[in-house]
Amino acid sequence: MLDSQIQPKLGLIPNDGCRPFLKLELPAAALTAPPPAVDWFSKLTVPLGMYGNDQVGDCVAAAIIHDYLVSWCATHPGQTPPVVPTTQDALDFYWSINTDHVDRGLVTQTALEKLLANGICGIKPLAFATVDLSVVNVRAVTGFFVSAILSVEIDQAQYYPAKLWDDVPGSPFLGYHGISSGSLAANPDRAGIATWGYVAQLTDAYITNKVNEVDVIVWPWVYNALPSETAAQLAADFHAPDWSHAAAAGPAADSGPADLHRPPPGRSDQSLHAGRGCHHGAAIVVHGGHDRAMQRAEVLPRASRMDDRWQAAARRIFGDARAARIWAARWAMDRALGRPRDQAVIGVLVALLGYALVTIAAGVLVWYALKFLGGDD
Repeated sequence: MLDSQIQPKLGLIPNDGCRPFLKLELPAAALTAPPPAVDWFSKLTVPLGMYGNDQVGDCVAAAIIHDYLVSWCATHPGQTPPVVPTTQDALDFYWSINTDHVDRGLVTQTALEKLLANGICGIKPLAFATVDLSVVNVRAVTGFFVSAILSVEIDQAQYYPAKLWDDVPGSPFLGYHGISSGSLAANPDRAGIATWGYVAQLTDAYITNKVNEVDVIVWPWVYNALPSETAAQLAADFHAPDWSHAAAAGPAADSGPADLHRPPPGRSDQSLHAGRGCHHGAAIVVHGGHDRAMQRAEVLPRASRMDDRWQAAARRIFGDARAARIWAARWAMDRALGRPRDQAVIGVLVALLGYALVTIAAGVLVWYALKFLGGDD
């Protein structure tokens, strides 16, 4: 039973769209025939937890743990995961990124880079990548890879303990949130997600208008459940010839459940593009000796660092709620103008400076006018 007295936190920081990323092109079979209905959450043998998201803005860390749990249980029906993370594990992961212990939230890509490098509770994925935004892709990755991390916008209409998330015009914007998918329903179409310790349902309208990023974590047990040709192609695209050994050494080396959605035999059209681009543009394939996508942790443009500093400054000056509204307006301006966010924030700052100067000038003019009308005896 959900406790209506709990006030869970948000904590997703929108990704800097100009950071390098890996783009995953899903198999044609997954896109043309995603399963109309599947419930990986029903395979869970452990409860979904809040994982500290009622204390701090570690929603991305909680989403990663939910993704891990549902993917492992889906590929091991009836079994309990060998490692079940605790709330403290989630908080330790969160503070390992926010090392100054400022509760500022997490960028999904930064968290996934940390997960890939260090794991959580000793559990490490093989890789992660983003997919293009669409209802079809959200359904496809949930059917094909069991789960995905969704970076979304939250209005009052979706806040805890709402169980149906729809795009409700006029609902007050609250901020950004990280969640994980895990089920699909049909008639009407719904995508089930884990958040704040329970399962909610997303409408197609919500996915279309409120989901800003979709990332797939390739866990060893999910990789093992793929058809051999698809798995081999995926490993080749990631330049990871040792994946077979890494996957076999993981906690699951079986072929996965029979109902795991997979492409027909012989299909191996799953590929990766090493990309560097912005959210408003398509990924750019990197050619020759300039493939930096697998080293994205070391490629942090100055714009991204500036972005983090401006967000921190806004939180200190305006408070969390007002800073979230400022960033929401900036995010909307980014999408409307189709430009990188560092340019957008500079535009906002220039506008604020102009407003301040006009206000000061107006004040000076009023002071002189009052002085002139009142006389200077």
